Amino acid sequence: MGLKIRNGTSLDELERMQLAFLPLMKSSHSKQERAVETIELAGMILDENQKTFLTGCVIAISDNFIDREYTRKILEVLRMSKVLRALEEEAKDEGRVEGRIEEKKATAKKLLLKGMSIDEIAEITGLLKEDIRLLH
Repeated sequence: MGLKIRNGTSLDELERMQLAFLPLMKSSHSKQERAVETIELAGMILDENQKTFLTGCVIAISDNFIDREYTRKILEVLRMSKVLRALEEEAKDEGRVEGRIEEKKATAKKLLLKGMSIDEIAEITGLLKEDIRLLH
């Protein structure tokens, strides 16, 4: 299977399933070592959808037995992948959204202190009236 991936040949459905479960198969290597090797191998798959799907499968399957050291090794492998970059970007976007919400809440608190009505604050900040009442 590794040779097939290295040659850029697509894997069939059975081979994809075997690759996903490779860390669980018996071997002279530990499950953790096989998980890292499998993620490296999945990273060589040319089809981006297959690569992303299989990498995610291996991570999910490995989550039950992987320790901190091997988690770091997997992260090193993933740092070069689109999967991790997409996850990092999504986390940044979520952080930005949370930051904007907190900023709106801070503004709403100031407006409440100045005596502005909840209806007006909701209109200005875009926050729900119920959320503004909770700040009161």
